[in-house]
Amino acid sequence: MRKRNLITVFCLFLAAGMLLVPGPAGAKGANQVVIGLNSDARSLDPVLTMDATTIRVLRHIYDALFFRDRNMKVIPELAESYEFDDNLTWVIKLRKGVKFHNGEVFNAEAVKTTIEFVLKPENKAITRTLVDRIEKIEIIDDYTIKIITKSPFITLPENLIEVFIAPPKLVKEKGMAHLTANPVGTGPYKLKSWAKDREIHLVKNDEYFKGVPAIDEIVVRVIPEVGPRVSALVVGEVDLIPDVPPHLIPQVDGSGAAKVKGVPGRRIIFIALDNVNEGPMQDVRVRQAMNYGVNVDEIIRTVMEGQATRTPGPLTPINSGFDPTLKPYPYDPDKAKQLLKEAGYEKGLNLTLHACQGRYLKDKEYAQAVASQLSKIGVNVQVKFYEWGNYLQHLRSRKLPNGKSGNVLSDFHLNGRSDRELEGGIMYAWFKSGASWVAFTDPEIDKELDAAIEIVNREKRKEAFDKLQRQIQAAAPWIFLWEQHDLYGVSDRLVWEPRADEQLYLFEAKVKK
Repeated sequence: MRKRNLITVFCLFLAAGMLLVPGPAGAKGANQVVIGLNSDARSLDPVLTMDATTIRVLRHIYDALFFRDRNMKVIPELAESYEFDDNLTWVIKLRKGVKFHNGEVFNAEAVKTTIEFVLKPENKAITRTLVDRIEKIEIIDDYTIKIITKSPFITLPENLIEVFIAPPKLVKEKGMAHLTANPVGTGPYKLKSWAKDREIHLVKNDEYFKGVPAIDEIVVRVIPEVGPRVSALVVGEVDLIPDVPPHLIPQVDGSGAAKVKGVPGRRIIFIALDNVNEGPMQDVRVRQAMNYGVNVDEIIRTVMEGQATRTPGPLTPINSGFDPTLKPYPYDPDKAKQLLKEAGYEKGLNLTLHACQGRYLKDKEYAQAVASQLSKIGVNVQVKFYEWGNYLQHLRSRKLPNGKSGNVLSDFHLNGRSDRELEGGIMYAWFKSGASWVAFTDPEIDKELDAAIEIVNREKRKEAFDKLQRQIQAAAPWIFLWEQHDLYGVSDRLVWEPRADEQLYLFEAKVKK
């Protein structure tokens, strides 16, 4: 029966022109797991890059001071315990007996070296936004550090989850850039080889402080197109893939070789409306019109096939700061046309929607659907697609060809942001003028963000975040779309369950005997 199912699925993919899978680099070992991703890691250093694809690899090589368990609770990792005093001071006890892959001992110097590197603006570490409220770090002893912040920073443990710790002696001798292709962490796996844009090969760290990994080797294979990724799964070339399209779930589940497992994720999908660059998006009426002009519920029902949950504003229900009373923009094309008329665009607009292709679940399809719907309110949209690596570079760019500050993806662009804090303070990173990835500015919202982020009392902090969610929704910096449902294709030979934070983290998995 299983053979018949595989043949049936194989023929379905062949008919669709989807079996363009690159041949495996070598025979898969009995205790080796192969992951199929849409793109390669951008870098293997621990602090300079922060996109989700890269972090999925880094999480196997490096550790951080804190970690999220499967219930998304923040727990110590390289940290052992911590105390929070006088609203500005954190004293963190560090775990003893941990070694880096090169034999260096993990200690307070490693933490100080890594975070101080991140904090220096000239190093251009994208992770700097996670810790930029740190004033200084002091070493109390080899396994105790004191972190003093510029202002109250109660989400510091959450923010340190993705600041991976580097070996201090190696960094001082060869520089952080050396780790770009030669990663050395304390994590459960070590780098064996990296064929750029093809595959990354990891082997287990037998001295890992949490215990020896159950899986001996991990191969991360780059398969850019979703069709070949899915077909590689059902014919047994890979064991785990993210972002299975909803329409292919029946084929995967019926293959006899794999199943689709899903979980509501923490990633918010939106279209950023750029009011930093000159153009119509500087008028809030235009931005609001874009929200009224998109039938988000219809796109979720048709394009996403129900595999998404609509978000009324910048936060989702998984976030503790979420305001459940906030209602989304209704679909109202007449209201959208009226707002465009008031803004002086009665005859319509010509805009460019910038979008990645193959990064997010059905990103190409919903970008085209948004463009089609906006045409009904007189907005003519040209959709420009990019390969993810190039798109990521554009998202990070802060200079325009004319030398002005801004983002090269003018007009509006598709994006997905992962809610790393799961607490309302993430809005500071997403909407504060000048922050990385942000194409929006509003002095009044900046003022409210600055005040809210320093509130320590949880009830008052939540009140401030509720107010901000309404202000941000009204300012319409995004076309608010949805919380992505994460759909993974999982081989029947792999014992693994999806996490809400998108991490594949195979230290928690094993291969069936």
